Amino acid sequence: MRKSMMAAIFAGALFSVAAQAAEPEVLVTQGVRNQVQAVVQSIDLVNRDMTVKMPDGEVIDFRAVDNRVTHFENVKVNDKINVAGSESVSIALSKGTAGLRRVITSEGKDVTADGVGVLKTRATYNDLVSVDREKKLAKVKSPDGVVIEVSVPNDEVLSKAATGDQVIVYSRATLTVWGNYTY
Repeated sequence: MRKSMMAAIFAGALFSVAAQAAEPEVLVTQGVRNQVQAVVQSIDLVNRDMTVKMPDGEVIDFRAVDNRVTHFENVKVNDKINVAGSESVSIALSKGTAGLRRVITSEGKDVTADGVGVLKTRATYNDLVSVDREKKLAKVKSPDGVVIEVSVPNDEVLSKAATGDQVIVYSRATLTVWGNYTY
């Protein structure tokens, strides 16, 4: 499934206008946002840990919640709390930079008086290993060595892509939890 998802992402990227400059240029971006209510399953006020159950049954643990979340002490087991999330993916073409396939990840926290959030980012550098303009195909090699063949029906985009370029996939995900308080 991951291979077909990556193929779909690459195909979508190559439908957009490709970069001509040395700097990576974003070809396509897509994002989604969602907000749901989760139920607090457990809370440890001393260690500032909390476990919440999402509507789909997934259980998420928050450990050592920052002291700047001042309303943490008001949360109780079985409380409904808001959980918001967003995910976005951007794809860029970098001319002539193939050879150093890699994945770069980072994680950070967002803290307010009412809640806490987590931000995760990932940049995946994939080599463009072949372009077949006649068959309208491109082959991309991932950091783990998997080669994916992608159909590229857009001739203009395909004409700008070349062996030796890189397709960079940037992903960003956030998850924010806060209580339902009225003041």
